[in-house]
Amino acid sequence: MCALIAACSSESVAPSDPGGLGPGEADVIDEPTDAGPMDDVATFDGGFVNEDADLGRDAASDAGSDSSSDASDTAGDADSGLDAVACTADWQCGPTDIACVGAVRTIVEPSCVDGFCGVRTTREEVCEAPGPRCDGDEVVVAAPACGLDDDCIVEETRTPCPVDAPCADGACADVAPPLEASSFKGVRLTAEDVDAAIDAGVGQALVGLDWQTWQPVFRAPPCTSGWVAWEGACFVTDRDAESTLQALTEAGVRAIGAIAGTPEWAREPDCPDDAGATCGPADPADFARFAGYLAWRYRGLSSAGGAQIDDYVIWPSANDSASFVSGPVGLSSTHRRAWVALFVSAFDAIREHRPTATVRAALSADVFTERRGADRGEEWLEALSDEAEERAWDVAVTPAVLDTDTWTFGPDDAPVTTPGTVNRVAGWLAARWPERTPGLLVFDTVFSSTVRFDPAVQSRAVCAAYQQMLATPGIDGFVYGAWRDAFESLDRGELYGLADIYGDLRESGTLWASMDAAGSAQCGFEHGDRVRLQQWREPGGLWWATPRMTTATYQELDAWWMLGRESSADRVTLYDCYGDATGHYLTDDPTCGGDEPRGAIGCAFTTSGDGRVPLVQCRDGSGRLRVSDALDCEGDTAVTTLGWGTR
Repeated sequence: MCALIAACSSESVAPSDPGGLGPGEADVIDEPTDAGPMDDVATFDGGFVNEDADLGRDAASDAGSDSSSDASDTAGDADSGLDAVACTADWQCGPTDIACVGAVRTIVEPSCVDGFCGVRTTREEVCEAPGPRCDGDEVVVAAPACGLDDDCIVEETRTPCPVDAPCADGACADVAPPLEASSFKGVRLTAEDVDAAIDAGVGQALVGLDWQTWQPVFRAPPCTSGWVAWEGACFVTDRDAESTLQALTEAGVRAIGAIAGTPEWAREPDCPDDAGATCGPADPADFARFAGYLAWRYRGLSSAGGAQIDDYVIWPSANDSASFVSGPVGLSSTHRRAWVALFVSAFDAIREHRPTATVRAALSADVFTERRGADRGEEWLEALSDEAEERAWDVAVTPAVLDTDTWTFGPDDAPVTTPGTVNRVAGWLAARWPERTPGLLVFDTVFSSTVRFDPAVQSRAVCAAYQQMLATPGIDGFVYGAWRDAFESLDRGELYGLADIYGDLRESGTLWASMDAAGSAQCGFEHGDRVRLQQWREPGGLWWATPRMTTATYQELDAWWMLGRESSADRVTLYDCYGDATGHYLTDDPTCGGDEPRGAIGCAFTTSGDGRVPLVQCRDGSGRLRVSDALDCEGDTAVTTLGWGTR
């Protein structure tokens, strides 16, 4: 705190004292009066007005603009009920008074005009404070206040920023809270369901941010009422989306913004006629401006939008031509290049205003496949990596469900990415970028409740999906795709919501709301910040140690370990790999030495200790690898001690 002055102060100086006038004059009003200014001039908000005179009336204006006004005008003012005071000099009319309120200084100066006393009032804004700024690790907010002389006095408030939230753009960076087990549970939301989801314990929520809703036409400033000017363009606010974001922020829920949907004015001209909003923008800078506007508007409760977006998903399922096209259909390389340019420009715009925000490249289920016009997502990420340089981007993926008769999934779904194989995406990311592995968000997968009119089918699928995600370190959360059924889906029998069309929770919704409840957690949440590594084996064949589901031919053995979900100084991350000669095996090498990576399975202690159980890699007589809690591998060959777990 520095240079603090009173909110309102005043002093009187003699009329002959030139210090009674400010350096610049504005809003000057001359008015006749019948006495010294401090006798019959009232104080109002720190300024001075004549109690019996309208400061805006024509007579006062005339007096201020023409010093030779005749006495009849002044006499007319005297008819208002007060006797005019005769004078021959200014000093006979009283002292000059000065008052300050904020940045405005008001000078009330008596003067003798044509033999009668009058008042000249001058109001001038003598200083203007800059907006919030950063000074090292402090946010400095300046409030202007004029001095009684010509000086501008500025009151500054300094607020230190936390160590993990550096000052940027005049505000402490909004740092997303660390991921906890309950925050793993997410759902896509609209305004009508946000309160119900908060009551049900949602940890993170995805809100759609449709560009064509926020900028349906291009307008350059000045913007009309209801529009906001930003970097040379006008935006209108999606009030439903904003109210949803505000409710989530106030409740401490991590907000994810999914950005897509090109307005007609911005679309690439060579797109197919039926592409609509899936057509990419002709100029990536237009999309980046929108992304940057969102990042600026939603920086926290004190920002313009009164909300905070922690996580940005850029164009869901972009590698699927049903979701994103740029130019003629069939030119996947053209679409890919356009998407990379779009993503990089949006990334930079978001990080400029939210340096700590997570920005994700969003892929469809075709990460390793090409189906129905989709391109291989791995190739899109490779192209992004080539252009993104040091940018720390992350990934989001929308798994498919291949069996929509029973809504089941498993490892055999590969190479398509489903809830049963999404761990392979996490494994590939760790193997491809081991130095800085992108985080992975799983979102927008849904399961129907209509199979055989049995709501338990949907519940089982929801539970199994969360078990799979929680059993894969490196996955940041699973955001279910629909809180309630959509009207337009009813005729097709697609009842994907956790709640029905009226908002009443189904069996799956009740399960979702309670799956992370203390004392009764299930669906993977019962393990808290740990995963349960289980040993499996095919009869007379391969071994498999995994915390996730296996194929139907594997049988569960009486051997298991509890491992951590997060790495630390005393833990090592272990990965599931598959080799033709060895079968499934565990290693601390995310690349699996060139074998097929299946994703992380947990973090083992690096040293022994009380209550810790060894996790030993063994080789059986046929050369297949397995794990054991016996250091001697029970007669098989001990290869290495991978670490220690608990039970």
